[in-house]
Amino acid sequence: MKKVVITGAGGQLGKAFTKKLQSIGIECLPLTRKELDITDLHRLKELFLNFRPQYLINCAAYNEVDKAEEEKEKALLVNGIALRYIGNLAAQYQTTVIHYSTDYVFNGEKEEPYLISDQPKPINHYGKTKLLGEKEILTHNPKTYVIRVSWVFGDGEQNFIYKLLSWASKNEKLRIVTDQISSPTYTEEIVKITLDLIKTEQYGLYHLSGEGQASRYDWAKFILDYLNWQGELIPAASQDFPTKAKRPRYSKLSNFPLKNLLGYLPETWQESTEKYLKELKKI
Repeated sequence: MKKVVITGAGGQLGKAFTKKLQSIGIECLPLTRKELDITDLHRLKELFLNFRPQYLINCAAYNEVDKAEEEKEKALLVNGIALRYIGNLAAQYQTTVIHYSTDYVFNGEKEEPYLISDQPKPINHYGKTKLLGEKEILTHNPKTYVIRVSWVFGDGEQNFIYKLLSWASKNEKLRIVTDQISSPTYTEEIVKITLDLIKTEQYGLYHLSGEGQASRYDWAKFILDYLNWQGELIPAASQDFPTKAKRPRYSKLSNFPLKNLLGYLPETWQESTEKYLKELKKI
């Protein structure tokens, strides 16, 4: 593995990839949103022409779920149309693309983990744009991995754990919803499994999430108990916190067929959350 471009390198997943690849001596070019706007076709063409990447790991995304209901064209450009640009250029330069999608492509009405064979039915604009991005990149570049992930957390401020700790530091009572269920997924686990998946050259669509499932309330309780928080955690419903974008009620992703392909499954969400909290304590 050589000559790797990481787009969206300023985000939590992009940071994790940059740290890992640099630690094992792989030549990589991490590009933040300021350094490369993936919706700029001219800049993308320059990148492929000058760097000629063997791999492009796309961690760039428009992730503001509620704001996407207002900035529809911007979300569509970043999450959808830009993947057409990347796909066509990647095919031209024989570049393998690793692209990340989301559990929000599903409507949340299922009662058991979503398989890669399940039909996506997004219920918000963010999910619709991410689904379009999947289709665009898979259509235009045959050497592509599309990996759907859920409730991602890692080094950064755009995750549930960071927000929860901020709330807990300012309040003695917290109300967290019990009716949104999925599985937290650690960026370091995503990086590890992605790098193993690349070695197989089995391109296509995959699901990757922490083993097991939890509600937002379950996850919050696990974190706050681990940290011995002395406040009161109160169960709540999604309807108590109106948002512009609907969220799927249940969006746990089945990790099938990762074990068949790699010989192992991701860690449980509890194990990976504990690892992350231990890292935070060191900091």
